[in-house]
Amino acid sequence: MGRKKIKIARINDERSRHATFAKRKNGLVKKAIELSILCDCEIALVIFNSQGKLTQYASGNIDQTLSKFIDEKPMEQYSNDTYGQFCGKEDKDKFDLDLGPVTVDAHPLSGEDLTMAQGLAGRAGTAASPPSPLPPPASSA
Repeated sequence: MGRKKIKIARINDERSRHATFAKRKNGLVKKAIELSILCDCEIALVIFNSQGKLTQYASGNIDQTLSKFIDEKPMEQYSNDTYGQFCGKEDKDKFDLDLGPVTVDAHPLSGEDLTMAQGLAGRAGTAASPPSPLPPPASSA
């Protein structure tokens, strides 16, 4: 017995939306880890939830990966508008392109989250590396 297909549209119920986000985020991180291991590729995954909180995964040094991201032109580039090319015809009919109002400024980013977001938003700008989200290693003196 297969899983029920769902319509890809914004989930209106806040609790269901948060539960779905958590499950799908974990699934996405798992797939990124698997892809990195199986195909020996470099992956940096950056996710901001609806409150602006950051989740990140990197298969290596995230600063180096993001520097490459800032410096290089993409060979392939995707957005929500390109979703249809990943679906069969029956799935395209279930996709609702109107994602509704998406607001992230309800809880503005601050500190390191804001610096990271500004670095990603300014991708076409300078090649400066975003700050590392990890504290510097303790010296063993």
